[in-house]
Amino acid sequence: MSVGHHLSRHRFQFFACNHALQYKSFINLRVQEDDQHPLSEVQKRLYQERKREGLWWHVTVGVSLSKAKVVRSWVRRRLQNAFVEELRERGIEQDGRLLDRGRGAERHGVPAKVIQQYGNVSLRGSMRLHANPSVITAKYTDLRKETGVVVDAMLQGLKTDLRIPDRRSEVKLQGLMQTKKSGRPSKNIGSHVDGPGRRPRDKI
Repeated sequence: MSVGHHLSRHRFQFFACNHALQYKSFINLRVQEDDQHPLSEVQKRLYQERKREGLWWHVTVGVSLSKAKVVRSWVRRRLQNAFVEELRERGIEQDGRLLDRGRGAERHGVPAKVIQQYGNVSLRGSMRLHANPSVITAKYTDLRKETGVVVDAMLQGLKTDLRIPDRRSEVKLQGLMQTKKSGRPSKNIGSHVDGPGRRPRDKI
């Protein structure tokens, strides 16, 4: 399933979430599209020169959240920190690159041999988190939990692309394999055991 599908299953309380498989700058997109804007050409050039790799992500805060710039800056930093900490909690660098060794490398669920095979595995595309006023009063643990949902959605989308089964599928598969190894007899399928009161079969 796609990242968008995973994200659509959640109603976010502290921010609005936008994701795109393509690389785009949600912050400067309007400036780039406005040919009359004095910085339009500069932003277009910077966009063209930026490498299409890893995860492009932004945190935006509207003026409607607060007229005070210091408050908007604080909200932006708070949401950014929560997102970065959730990435690191899963062994993912700030640019979306998955670690194949070291602390937390096993938490994202992508085997090290897969990362080494591709050389560089990372979350991809563009992501914007647009802060809601509720970020101001939210508990930081709740804020991290919600940003963690976003990280998990992107991570699950990456696993789908890499064809790596999720943990629930692995547990189910292990259960099926364990049943086969236990050698449980099937019910009267291909059985040559004579039941009580039945005439013994002639041996050939």
